[in-house]
Amino acid sequence: MNSVSRNNGTSGAGYSGIQISDDGVQPSHYNMIITSHLLDDQASKTQEFGIKVVGAADYIVIVGNNLQGNKYGPLSAELRHNIILNNTPPIPQLSIFSTLSTSTLTSSKNIRNHFFQGKIRL
Repeated sequence: MNSVSRNNGTSGAGYSGIQISDDGVQPSHYNMIITSHLLDDQASKTQEFGIKVVGAADYIVIVGNNLQGNKYGPLSAELRHNIILNNTPPIPQLSIFSTLSTSTLTSSKNIRNHFFQGKIRL
């Protein structure tokens, strides 16, 4: 909560602002990322995602975060039973694996965030 992670990956590839992952045995459940600044404000981007969820992680709360300017997008995750609200840029909830790029999020429709499973609400 209230963390800052900016411009990661300057020494190599594969770094995001925050990464949540399991240990291969136990899933990583019940994490909260709230009011954090997970961004890349460099001209040449190095931080891949604001938030990256890998493996069997679920029941994550992602609320009120600044996820702007990352190399590939704000979030890379398989979203199932999560609460995702009021982030910048807005992140839709999806039930399938998705890597959300900036171009996806700046489409002509205004995407609102809601807590639900299995659908995208526009």
